[in-house]
Amino acid sequence: MSVEEITDSISQVKLEEEIELPEEIKEYFKKIKPEIKKILSRKNKDIDPNDKDILDDESEIIMTMKMEELKRKQITMKYGEIWQVVIGNFPGWEDLGIGHETECDLRRLDNTAIVELKNKYNTCNSGGKKDLERKLTNYKKCNPNTECIWGIINEKKGNRCHKKVYNVNDESIIKWQGKDFLKYCLTYEGIDYTEIIIKELKEILYS
Repeated sequence: MSVEEITDSISQVKLEEEIELPEEIKEYFKKIKPEIKKILSRKNKDIDPNDKDILDDESEIIMTMKMEELKRKQITMKYGEIWQVVIGNFPGWEDLGIGHETECDLRRLDNTAIVELKNKYNTCNSGGKKDLERKLTNYKKCNPNTECIWGIINEKKGNRCHKKVYNVNDESIIKWQGKDFLKYCLTYEGIDYTEIIIKELKEILYS
């Protein structure tokens, strides 16, 4: 860990210990907790006994491994939806939900930014990328002063280009990744709540 990373960690610990959360942030946490628990509590599929690989056996160990594998996959598949709730309910943002006329996920209440959100850097294949860019460029044409963002929560390890602006059909799109993107979304009145929110999410997910 570098000196800068250590300093950042110490500063963040002090921040969590010292700041009194504003009422808006306290209300925010009260609002998102039941929403996240609702997402997590949705019934998941059980293992299909007929879905077997030719190399599988039916030992208890293998079946237990497959169950744990499935549970983990089912939880991680919900992470993108959870982040949409987390950012969309943060002060200054709105969650556009499913089927919104913009076809996007998140928008600032003042319309200075709109976001198509992805949980991981490798979520989009070529077709998905084209569709994402179509949504953002369509919005940009009608809202030239709005930042149209392809937001990625988990960037590729070692990535150094956290924010990139590029053009599609003469319209600019911002590809914004990792904690740099989260800081942009989760800063309120000059304070970055990213680490506090991540800590809270982990407690909800794993407690």
